[in-house]
Amino acid sequence: SRPLINASSSNGNETPAVLERGDGGDIVESKSLVDAYEVVRLPSRFGLQLHDVAVNTLAEQVLQVVAIEAPVHADTVIRRLMAAYGVARAGNRIVANVEQAIRFGSASDMFHAQNDFIYRDKTKPAKLRNRAMLELADRKLELVAPEDIDLALCHVVKLGFSMQKDIAISEALSALGFG
Repeated sequence: SRPLINASSSNGNETPAVLERGDGGDIVESKSLVDAYEVVRLPSRFGLQLHDVAVNTLAEQVLQVVAIEAPVHADTVIRRLMAAYGVARAGNRIVANVEQAIRFGSASDMFHAQNDFIYRDKTKPAKLRNRAMLELADRKLELVAPEDIDLALCHVVKLGFSMQKDIAISEALSALGFG
């Protein structure tokens, strides 16, 4: 039997869309089938100036973030480094130094950088992760790689077999933690 997608509760209020099997089976929220987004906590480097750190050293630290969070937006990497160095605001020198480290790491094949996103390698593997528990600064759709959004859409369509476009988009966003 074909699953049905329910997008509202009996009282008419919006609720997270659920996958409901027509055979009386369990109701499963699509976002519960998705792993939580894992955030890297780099070792503390308080006392050092982030804008003065050697590019190759920063590239190694970027790699630590990429190893867990890829695909990851460059802005997210900057925030992870800022937290490690005890920096509250990313000025021009910090941003320039981290961007240079990202270019260095990509040119050295430590990782692959493309269009503000950093991937483990050039195959750009996607990773379906729920971002619902992240801090607000990390819960922006523009920080989600296009490949992750594509994967989320494929995931919910596969669960639902067929569905309307707007429901598929809503379910994909929910799976990513935005609904």
